[in-house]
Amino acid sequence: MCPGVGSRNSTPATIREGENRDNFETFGIACVPTAIPDGQADPKSKNLLNLFKDRKLDMSNKKSHCRPFVFCLVLLGLWLTGPVSADPAAIEARLQTLVGDSTELVINETPIDGIYEVRIRGEILYMSANGRYLMQGRMLDLETQVDLTDAAKAEVRQQALEELDRATWISFGNDDADHQILVFTDPDCGYCRRLHEQVDEYNANGITIHYLAFPRAGVGSGTYEKLVSVWCAEDQQDAMDIAKAGRTPRKAECDNPVNDQYLLGQTMGVTGTPALMTLNGDLIPGYVPPEQLRQRLDNLANGR
Repeated sequence: MCPGVGSRNSTPATIREGENRDNFETFGIACVPTAIPDGQADPKSKNLLNLFKDRKLDMSNKKSHCRPFVFCLVLLGLWLTGPVSADPAAIEARLQTLVGDSTELVINETPIDGIYEVRIRGEILYMSANGRYLMQGRMLDLETQVDLTDAAKAEVRQQALEELDRATWISFGNDDADHQILVFTDPDCGYCRRLHEQVDEYNANGITIHYLAFPRAGVGSGTYEKLVSVWCAEDQQDAMDIAKAGRTPRKAECDNPVNDQYLLGQTMGVTGTPALMTLNGDLIPGYVPPEQLRQRLDNLANGR
């Protein structure tokens, strides 16, 4: 069982002017990996260096002490220098020199003249129209208080979820519940166990839980083998109950989705467990009590 790590997450997608942000926040608690097995990707390391790790690209600058402001400074520089002629082909050509021709790129316009959104390997980046400047950061619309980067990531996650085989989920609840939530889970995570202990309360609040596997210790670990046994059990729900109670389910082997779901979680930005996700791709990291989760899901459904 891991110690809890508190992370404060904004509940709604928008915050109206004049309202206290604290009124829209809740605490999500998650278990995070304490070590990453050799040869496996660190799910917490989602940055430009990882995206281009196979290419010679030095994006470090030891003399710079303003890295958090790079995105804003580049945007300011583009604004001061005037319009930049748009050339999507230049953006694609420049990126392919970094990631190769086989990597799928999606390039979209943004509300900012001269800045394009680039979707690559599940990440959202930004690039100047001439293909010279590459930026990583969040784009916020201060008038509407909408996080445009998070909205784009949700679209990417939603597209990936639409391709999932629902038969590979282990579900607790009714198909006609008001809300359907995916939960990337690890049976050796204390807050995953806490969530499972309250699964009846989530169901009573109109929330159906669909479990996907996310063994934080990695493929081949004891947790991974335990999850394989759960997914290969004749009674998957009973095996999940046993695993979430801290016991070991009867060993079983079969063709299973555990590795695929683990990799999927990493590409979707899952860094700890439990990680909750709506079918629309909204990511809610950490444990959230049943009634608070119901309110949060209602807010998301109503566009707030």
